[in-house]
Amino acid sequence: MVKVAKEAIDFVYKTYLPDRTYRIHGPKTVGGSNWPASALQEIPNYFDTVNVHNYDADISNYTRKVRGWMNGTVRANSQLWVGEWGTYEISYGDLSLALNLIKNLIRGSQPGDNYIYGSHIFCLYDWGKPGLPEGLLGDGGKRRAGYYALRMGIRALQGGRASFFPITNSSDLMAVATLDASKNVYLLVVNDRPTSYTVNADISELIKTGNGTVREFSSKRMDEVVGSLRLKGGNASFALAGNSAILIKFDRQN
Repeated sequence: MVKVAKEAIDFVYKTYLPDRTYRIHGPKTVGGSNWPASALQEIPNYFDTVNVHNYDADISNYTRKVRGWMNGTVRANSQLWVGEWGTYEISYGDLSLALNLIKNLIRGSQPGDNYIYGSHIFCLYDWGKPGLPEGLLGDGGKRRAGYYALRMGIRALQGGRASFFPITNSSDLMAVATLDASKNVYLLVVNDRPTSYTVNADISELIKTGNGTVREFSSKRMDEVVGSLRLKGGNASFALAGNSAILIKFDRQN
């Protein structure tokens, strides 16, 4: 069945879309499944991209397991995608879930076995009958907290940017810094605990001076600009409330 499906896809592209690059994803399956391990051993030549579902609160554990299965096969260096993640059980209006969406975006951007090449969150819109799980967008385009959290994470991470992972001195905090094509620096910090912090960030290895635009995601502000600050010798200090995330974009000054 898999062989026939690959041959059909190959035929369509080579015959009708010869100038298009395409990839065949497999094996999609429910989260936590061991089936990808068998597929990687038995039919690895019939797909070129590994794609799994992962609804774990911390997606990195299963991601590393799948990477382990890929090692030693012809797919060892292939792209790993997460075809479904997020939730189909908890409301996307839940603040803790929304903050964890940002944390999983950061986890999937980490180099090595945690790295996710691309993903599709489930689900963008409400689906099924009333009472069934919600999407990021509700009736009439209503945007839930998870939508804004995902948007903040995408501002910092989307596009395969160079990523750097500052060391934090509290397990409550998760942080990442990225560089865009213009060498502007984004610093994203998540605090999913009720304790507030004053963060002293040293990103002098990436940028020494620059004006920073500060955005906040919290129960009060949904990915909104809340102020500005200026780097001094690559250092900046800012308040990080409990159960919130801060994104700062530092515009490089030539």
